[in-house]
Amino acid sequence: MNIKKILQNSGIEKFESEIILANILRVNRAYLHTHPERELTQQEYDEYFIKIKQRIDGIPIAYIIQKKEFWSIDLKVTEDTLIPRPETELLIEIILEKFSQNKPYRFLELATGSGAISIALAKGHPNFDITASDISEKALNIARKNQNYYHIKNIKFIYSNWFAEIKSTEKFDAIICNPPYIPENDPHLSQGDLRFEPKIALTPGKTGLEAIEYIINNAKNYLLPTGWLFLEHGYDQGEKVAELFQESGYEQIKTKKDLKNHPRVTFGSVSDVQS
Repeated sequence: MNIKKILQNSGIEKFESEIILANILRVNRAYLHTHPERELTQQEYDEYFIKIKQRIDGIPIAYIIQKKEFWSIDLKVTEDTLIPRPETELLIEIILEKFSQNKPYRFLELATGSGAISIALAKGHPNFDITASDISEKALNIARKNQNYYHIKNIKFIYSNWFAEIKSTEKFDAIICNPPYIPENDPHLSQGDLRFEPKIALTPGKTGLEAIEYIINNAKNYLLPTGWLFLEHGYDQGEKVAELFQESGYEQIKTKKDLKNHPRVTFGSVSDVQS
C-alpha cells in the first residue's frame, strides 16, 4: 500500500497520522505529500498500524514517536518523563531576559524530567553552568541522552529529591523549576495526555501547592545574595504563589502570563537590589 492510501484510512486526525508515518519513515511531513506513490514495506506497514492503534487508545503522540519539540529543539521523551509544553518556554524567555548571555552564571534546575529546560538554556550558552536534578533515575537517563545527542557539556545531571543531594555550600544565581502543581483530585488528571504521564511529575498532593511551597521556603539557602527563584505554576495559582514568595521574604516578585494570558511563571529575588 502506498503513502496516499494508507493516510486516507488511518482512523485518527490526518495530521497525527502524518506525524506517525513520517516518524516511521524518518522523513518530514512534506515528503509524504511529494511522494504519495511510495510503497511501504510490510515492516513499515505493520509498525504504522501498531502506532495508530496506540493513538486510538489515547496514548500521546509524543510517547508514540518518543519525541517532542521544545524551544525549537527535538527532545527524546518516554512514559518516564513529562511531555514538555509550550507554556514552559515562558521560563526560558524570562531567564534569558534576566541574565546576560555573555556572563558566567550558575543555575540549578529541580525536577528536570527530560532535561528540556536545562538543555534549552545550555544549548548555545556555554557560559551557563547548570546543575539539573530529578528524583527519577529513568527520567535522568532520558535527560542525559538528550544532552549527549546535542553534545552539551555545561549541564551536570544528578539524582536528588529536591535539595537533598545539593551541597549546602553550593550557591546559585538562579533556581528554576516546573514542579508538580496539579491537585491530586483534579479531574484533568484522568483526561487527555495527563492519563499517561508520570503522576509524580504532575501532582504533589491535595492542594497542588505542596512542592511549590517547599521549594520557596528552602531555595534561599542555595541562592547567592542576588539570586533568583523561578517557578512555573498552574493557571489559577499565580496569586497564591506570589503570596508564598512574599511570606518567605523574597523581593522584586513578579508573575508573567503565558500566550493564553494565564498567569504561568512567578519569580523573585532574595535581595531587593536590582540585578
